[in-house]
Amino acid sequence: MRKKILTFVMALAMVFAVAAPVGAAQSASTVQWKGQSDKDVAVNVGVAQNDTRKNASGAKITSNAHSADFPGIYFIWDSKQKDNGYLKVDAAVFDKYESFVLTSKEANTYWDFAISVQDGQQMTADGAYVFFIPRAQNNKNINMVFIGEYKEKVVESVPVNLGFIGCYEFEGKALTTSFYWQNLAKPGDKIDWAAVDAAYQKWVDDGGLAPSRVTWQTSGGSSFTFDDYANIGYGDFTAGQIESYYGAYYVDPGCGVVASYDRYQAYVEIWNDLWTDKVSGVTAEQKALLSASGGLDHYYALLAHYGATSLPNYYHFDASMKAVYDQWADALEPGLKSVCGELGIDLDAYVRNHESNK
Repeated sequence: MRKKILTFVMALAMVFAVAAPVGAAQSASTVQWKGQSDKDVAVNVGVAQNDTRKNASGAKITSNAHSADFPGIYFIWDSKQKDNGYLKVDAAVFDKYESFVLTSKEANTYWDFAISVQDGQQMTADGAYVFFIPRAQNNKNINMVFIGEYKEKVVESVPVNLGFIGCYEFEGKALTTSFYWQNLAKPGDKIDWAAVDAAYQKWVDDGGLAPSRVTWQTSGGSSFTFDDYANIGYGDFTAGQIESYYGAYYVDPGCGVVASYDRYQAYVEIWNDLWTDKVSGVTAEQKALLSASGGLDHYYALLAHYGATSLPNYYHFDASMKAVYDQWADALEPGLKSVCGELGIDLDAYVRNHESNK
């Protein structure tokens, strides 16, 4: 025996509008019938006789009418009472509900139609799904319809696992590792900064390098930065970011103690300023010297390495590449020193100023 149909269950109505008390006036439907264009995308649904309902009690859509009671749902007879009907449902309804049941009354019998989005079902131009509701008994009018037996959609959250990066020295090089993890299991979960503080304190006590912790940067092609102690959590990661990295993201606080990257970053900044005429008076010959001394070649090498079509002035620090940063800075230095000398710019002072403004 099928369980008794619930008629216009309050919980289902909540997705359309706040349900009014029985007999009270309700707001007009936001769903509008578009005629033939809606019929063209209608799909057939399964039907079964309901042998438990014995009367037509409860809220209903009566004959020769259509539903304007609940924004988000719309039922209309094809042309008159004895004809077939169509159910039009705003796509937003199925964001909350997996399915529900429309029950039609034909004479003294009741028929259940299972309403759910079907594979490949096409939406209307105004963002709704249409379902064809035929007469289940030959030559019997559809007198009225009811809605119930809703099944709420279960959305499983993919957890975000945050791997916090620590820097350490090994054989004269600064290396990184993800030494501490936090799990953000569901929407609403936030980073536990007290736990982060404790983990980094232990890291430093055990010989790791102290992080700069001015800003944090996440891993990946969709990486983003956020301030230390920011109120950030699960909801700040998009669904695409979570799926593309299977819920695992690394967050890097930077390692302010590593001089190699500071020097390199300052050199890149001054080279870009000279090359893009932010510093006035740079001649074509001086730009050629910058290029010949590793500047332009260096820039193109970065383009090839990062696969970008354009690059910012700064590049995220990967401490495991300390030797590479030294090499790049060494390549930039001859041209910078020569051009800065000709322009009367103190390169060492520029680097110190860069460090103080970090």
